Formats: sequence, C-alpha cells, structure tokens
Amino acid sequence: MPYLRSLAEDELEIVNERLEVVQFPEGTCIIEQGSAGDGCYFIDEGTVRVEYDTGETNTDVVLNYLESGMVMGEFSLIDHQPRSASLYAHTDVTARWLATEKFNEIVAQYPHIGAKILTAISSNLIQIVRHTNRQLADLMTEGASTSQVDTMIADAHAAQKAFQNCPEEKVDAMLKDLVDTISLQAESLAEATVKESGLGAVKDKIEKIRFSSQGVYKILAGKPAAGLLHFNEESKIEDIASPMGVILGIIPLTNPVPTMIFKTLICLKSRNALIMSCHRNALGVGNRTGAFIQDILKKHGAPVNLVQWIHKRSSRKLTNMFMRHKDMSFILATGGPSIVKAAYSSGTPAIGVGAGNAPVYVTNTADVNSAAQKAIESKSFDNGVICGSDNNLVVDASMRDSFIDALKRHGAKILNEEETEKLSAKLFDPEKGRMSVDMVGQSAQFIAQKSGIPVEDS
Repeated sequence: MPYLRSLAEDELEIVNERLEVVQFPEGTCIIEQGSAGDGCYFIDEGTVRVEYDTGETNTDVVLNYLESGMVMGEFSLIDHQPRSASLYAHTDVTARWLATEKFNEIVAQYPHIGAKILTAISSNLIQIVRHTNRQLADLMTEGASTSQVDTMIADAHAAQKAFQNCPEEKVDAMLKDLVDTISLQAESLAEATVKESGLGAVKDKIEKIRFSSQGVYKILAGKPAAGLLHFNEESKIEDIASPMGVILGIIPLTNPVPTMIFKTLICLKSRNALIMSCHRNALGVGNRTGAFIQDILKKHGAPVNLVQWIHKRSSRKLTNMFMRHKDMSFILATGGPSIVKAAYSSGTPAIGVGAGNAPVYVTNTADVNSAAQKAIESKSFDNGVICGSDNNLVVDASMRDSFIDALKRHGAKILNEEETEKLSAKLFDPEKGRMSVDMVGQSAQFIAQKSGIPVEDS
C-alpha cells in the first residue's frame, strides 16, 4: 500500500495493530459529506465512488473513483475538518479503518512512524491538487474531449446525415412503433424505475411513461418537421425546418423513462441525433429503455447511432465534455439547478428545465371542492416528484375554513402544531438546511409513519 510502503516491518506491525478491518456492501455510504473527520480508510479491495452532494435530487456529481491500494478520508488526519464529499461503495469494499485517536497515539508514541505516514499523505495530496488543476484546465478548454466523447459524437453525426432526408411517413411509422413498444413495457419500466431510484409510485410512473410516449406522439404525428413548412405569398417568406445535428439530453432521476422517450421522439421527428446522459441511480432502467429504442431503429432500417446514451456510470467531467464539445449542436437539460447552470455555461445553445414547485392561489371565487381535490391529486401524484405539482397553497382568507374542510373530505390530513413539529424534524436536515434525502419521493403515509404521526390508510 503506497501510504505504508515506506514503513519497516516492525513499524508496519505497530500500525496494523491500530487498524480495524471493515467491509461495505455495494451502495453503502462510507463517508457522508459534512460528517466529522474522525479518521481514514485504507482500501484493500473494491472501488469507491466520490461524490459532491449538491442537495439536488436530479443532480449527479461524481468527482472520482478510488481503487484498492488507495486511501479515503485522509484529509481529516491533517485538518480535522468536516468531510468535503461523500464516499460510496461502488462495489463491495474491504478496507482498514484508522481512527484519528489511534493515529494521534502513533504520533505521540512513535513520532518517526507518524512522520512517515504524514509525508506520504502530503505527497498524495499534492498529486490530488495537481490532478484537480488538470481537470479544471480541461473543463475551461473549448473542445476538451476524450476518445469516448469524440467517437459517440462522430457516430451520431454520421447517423444524422444519413437520416435527415427520411420521408415524413417513414419517420411517423417508426415513432409509432417505438411508442407502442414503450407503452406495452410501461408497467415493467415503471417498476424497475421505482426499484432502482427509490422514488415515486409505480402506478403513476406507468401513466407518465404512456403519456410521454402516446401523448407526445399524437402531437407530432402527421405534421411536417423537415423542409418547407410554410410559404407566405404576400411577404414571400418561407418557413423551413432544418435539423440542428447532434443533441445532448440530460435525463433526471425523478423521470428517467418519460424524459428519454419524449426527447427521443422530438429529436427523431426533427431529424436530429440524440446522445443521452442518465442519472447514475437510473442507469439500469436507462439502459433498458435505450435498448428498446435502438431495437426499433434497427427494425425500421434507421442508423442505430441516431440514439445513443452513456452506458456506464460516469462523472460530471464526462458530461461537461459532451456539453462543451465543438460538434455538439444543442443541449436539452432536465435536472437540478447546477446541471442546468452547467448547460447554460457550456457555450453550447441549451434549453434547461429545473425545479418548478410553484405556489397555487385559491381565490374567493374558486370551487373549493374541485380545487382541494386537484391540489391533492397534483401533490400526491408520483409521491410529489413532479416539479410542476402544487407545492404551496395560498388560500383567500374568506375561503380558509371551507377549503380545509374540502381537503379533509378528499383524504388530506391537517396537522396540528405538535404534528407539524414532528414532521419538520423528520423531513428536514437542520445541519444541511434542506430536505432529508430519504424522505424525497416517498408516500405521505411513509413520511407520516417515520414522523410518528398516525394516519389512515388510503
């Protein structure tokens, strides 16, 4: 192990006596961002994923991967500050834990051993800083890329050129086949999404998948999307639809399959190629959906590289390279504020869609019964992960009592002061100042149960 390689055999024995062997199953959070820096781990086997937690459900920021022979959390041995990032077991991990108090014990009793360990750690930290500087330089350089990025975009360009003159009726037939296929698989894909992401409700995700496929198709079918669209005899102005080229689609955790489908439909209808980047916690269902799409492309004789996606978990750096690539024509970014900001800052034209969470005003002329029913249906749909759902209700004072009664009739629970305090304590993380991650996308019944609030099943 690099950190301990400089130690003699007797010195290594002293250190090993103070190490605790620990194991972490795949997916375990080993170190949480913001937690106390109370030691470090030496990785013996497995891969560890380093993430920066932005507090955004739909934002995926993977900074790095650590392999066997490396160490994690060593910063705390030097500065004793809270953790600056979260570390997850990307695979099953076996490591050895060195608590800060044990390290301090080594320094006090065997200062020469402590000095060797600190020297090794300091040397590694310098390498980390240099690597970070290179990463920042890459991100600031126009056209920064890797072989993977270059190849995927080049393949997409070639496919788009071969497809751009495809007749309208053939495009519609292919999209109809795709929509029918996804609709038939909606239940299976919805179940897989909830299982993988841990967010939302299966029955509502089925509805979203079918709406995003069948509903979008109905709007597109039979309408021209290439070539001459309209000619104004009086002004002599022509409206001509021309494909942009290669489009990057950012796919969120909250709505992976619906977003993949509708972006595929609109890109293919407009004769563009599409490359998609899924949130890492929806990559499994993303791969399944992508495979369905490419099967339909093959069936209809269209270039398979018209629709591509990143098959393996990647980092934000790779996504940024796609965004900044000189041959990327456009970005459709759906996700948290930071990924949308990155798209707008990339230098590539972009449309970003982030959190909505709009307040709803109930006026003194509203039908309180209908308004209450719609508010409950909106906020409970897919356990509230739709950013366009009714997030706050602003009710005219004259309607307050009648509106509350209507909410109760339609199954809402009105919390008293004690229950509100219980809910707030469970729902929000006071140290991080945001909603607790394990409460996002869960049912009202689940959240109430975890908060110790009795509710009736409905």
